[in-house]
Amino acid sequence: MKIERLQKFLQYLQTNQLMSTADIRRCVLKSADFDRRIGHLSSLMGYLPPEHINAVLLEQSQTGESFGVCAVRLNLMTPAQIEELLILQQEDFYLFVEAVIVLGVLPRGKITSHVRDFFASNQDLSRIHREAPTDAKIELDREVQQVLGRIREIAALPETAQRACALLNAPGVDLDQVADVLSLDPAIAATLMRVVNSAWVDLASKVKTVKEAIMILGIDRLRSLIIAVACLQKFKKIPKPVSRKFWAHSLATAEWSRQIGRALRRDAPDEMFLCGLLHNIGELVLRQFYRDRQEKIDAEVAGGKNQLAAEKEAVGATHADLGGFLFTIWRLPATIIQSAMLHHYDTVLLHYTPNITTEACIVRMAAALADLDWIASAELRSDRLEKIRRQHRDKLAFDADMTKLDAGVNENLQKIKLQFGPELI
Repeated sequence: MKIERLQKFLQYLQTNQLMSTADIRRCVLKSADFDRRIGHLSSLMGYLPPEHINAVLLEQSQTGESFGVCAVRLNLMTPAQIEELLILQQEDFYLFVEAVIVLGVLPRGKITSHVRDFFASNQDLSRIHREAPTDAKIELDREVQQVLGRIREIAALPETAQRACALLNAPGVDLDQVADVLSLDPAIAATLMRVVNSAWVDLASKVKTVKEAIMILGIDRLRSLIIAVACLQKFKKIPKPVSRKFWAHSLATAEWSRQIGRALRRDAPDEMFLCGLLHNIGELVLRQFYRDRQEKIDAEVAGGKNQLAAEKEAVGATHADLGGFLFTIWRLPATIIQSAMLHHYDTVLLHYTPNITTEACIVRMAAALADLDWIASAELRSDRLEKIRRQHRDKLAFDADMTKLDAGVNENLQKIKLQFGPELI
């Protein structure tokens, strides 16, 4: 019934010349790009900001109940919205309609009118049958909840970072106490000072004490920096070649994020740097705490399978999902959570989805630019740089000289690597 309904609707559109064959094909292909998981659909429809998905998942991991039940109990969604999403989740017909709107082929009112007219002449196809979840779907949901439950267990930061973040999260925070806690851990204090005085953070002059750094940085930037430094300590069991490749890409994404932020005249470009630096941390979660599954993922990817598809199959979630979930537990800002969750998100859907922060869009663009490191040809590199700029211009209105920006990024990356040394890369 579901397949027949979509096929007949496509014939209806074509026969009545309501859409061209090329546009129909384009919309069918785009509908295949939708992430059918209910959390991502809720974000696409504007019912939940992306970071709130993690609040529901956190509740799920504690109660074992469905996403919908948890979302309603948390007063984040209504039962009617959940019902609509459960239908959308199963229906190729309605995903095609959403693709028509997303691609701008027809406005929502127009395609809705065509749907209404189609059902008026095909009443036998108008009934919606929501199928019960399959055993495989139930098993996958159970697996995801187990994975999220373990993330909660392994989320603990190094003790000093935990204590400092607890103080920063408390009402009436005492920055002197925070400075005292950080100063008692020579390793984290030294690393934090190196970070603050490096090219990671735009400060007018060098700072000499942890307390001085705290006063300059402020609570939000300090919390994010402590997390960044703690990540260097927490994820130490990754093989060196893998770790260096990971941090090299993260640094490139971070620097691209900062330079794009500057070009767009965003406030606090060093915060953009942190969003880029931490965006891919879910990969380290998989590699350190799910090694057997990561080996399976690596084998699938080596055989030509898409990385995100391989992760969903092996873990039930992607590294982007796990990073966003972890950052929610750590109470990081929405900008950092979204940057982790959405750095692989389809660019067309990213531009269409409401409640997406500019920072997340910048990091999505920066991550794509950082992937160009393998291109040596100046002409090919210039073409790819411009292609990525065009893909993101609708959301970012970004018109900078990409070749010039590329040179600046590479120059700054060399400075950062010299300043920070092999500890990071």
